[in-house]
Amino acid sequence: MKTITILLLSLIFSLYSYSQGIEHGVPALKNYSPKDYGQESQNFSLLQDQNSIMYFGNSNGIMEFDNTNWRIAKVN
Repeated sequence: MKTITILLLSLIFSLYSYSQGIEHGVPALKNYSPKDYGQESQNFSLLQDQNSIMYFGNSNGIMEFDNTNWRIAKVN
């Protein structure tokens, strides 16, 4: 009987600890390296427009990211 109680408690605690690893409401994050967007590694500023397009100021120009593709607008 004692063995069954220990097994049941172990099962309950293992299920409880597994459920603690799931975070609800936390946005998914992804880091992009300079190889991903093909530009310098230092970005000076960023902006997001009403369509959720991100703009990054870089020493090579302004990078635009639409959550799928990167584009660069050269600035003289």
